[in-house]
Amino acid sequence: MPDGQPTPATAPAAIAWPALPALVAWHGRAAILTADGELLDHDAATAAAALHQLAGPRGPVLLVHAPATWRRLGLPARPALDLAELFAFVAPARSAPPTPAGLAAFVDL
Repeated sequence: MPDGQPTPATAPAAIAWPALPALVAWHGRAAILTADGELLDHDAATAAAALHQLAGPRGPVLLVHAPATWRRLGLPARPALDLAELFAFVAPARSAPPTPAGLAAFVDL
C-alpha cells in the first residue's frame, strides 16, 4: 500500500472454547446447558449423574461461584471454570453480584 493509505484490517484470531457443560444451580435443583446446546433441568442427584456423564468424573464445568453452586446441590467440589473468579481477576476494583444474573447485568446482557 502507498504511504498514508490504511492497510486492510486483519481478521481477529479465532478463540477456541472447550466443549463443556455450563451449570446454574439453586437449592436442590440445577440447569445444565450441554456442549450440544441441550438445556437440562434436574434435581441435585440427577444433576450430579448428568455432570458425571457429560464431563466425566473430574472434567471441568462452566459456572458462576463454584462454592455456592456445590453447596446448593450438596455435591463435593470438582474442577470448574468459575466466571465469578474470572470477573474478579479482570475487574478487581469493580463489584457485581456473584450470580449468573448479576454478572450478566454487569456486562449488559
